[in-house]
Amino acid sequence: MKQFLLIGLILLASCETQQQESKQIKSNPTFQQAVTVQRPKADTITIDTSIIALLPSNELFPFEDAQQAPLHLQELKLIESILVEAVQTYNKEREKQFAQYKAKYPEDALNKQQFVINLAEYKRQYVAVVNKQGQKEVWINCFCADGFDWKRAIVTVLDGGKCFFNLKINLAQKKYYDFAVNGSA
Repeated sequence: MKQFLLIGLILLASCETQQQESKQIKSNPTFQQAVTVQRPKADTITIDTSIIALLPSNELFPFEDAQQAPLHLQELKLIESILVEAVQTYNKEREKQFAQYKAKYPEDALNKQQFVINLAEYKRQYVAVVNKQGQKEVWINCFCADGFDWKRAIVTVLDGGKCFFNLKINLAQKKYYDFAVNGSA
């Protein structure tokens, strides 16, 4: 366990030195226009390690029968690119829902920002494992709230709306699944 923690810390430190060499990818800052779902190229992405915590898996959550795995810089970039794609897909659907809502309730003060996810506002927790098939997978837990010991323990909440969402990514298949946004009370 200490080895994984040490490897994770070394990886995070090395990621910060790479940050200056690449272009920064940020979430669509306006979200005012329709979002075209397109995965950014992983080699153009810079990883902001200050918003990521690499946490160990356990036998109950979020993967069963899997072994802890390290993440390398290129994998972190691939994760970010797939995460951006997943959020864009979610936002595209939410923009449609917002348009329908505004058509039905034009006087309501809600705005589009309350419907979509601005990924730049979220911290992330990554749990990386090798599954039964020998493929590396990552569970990503994203949240915009402060006040958690998020670098040491998985953040779990009931409700919270779009401020809390998570998904899984199969790095071998370069696909995401189980994208889930918390409900609102």
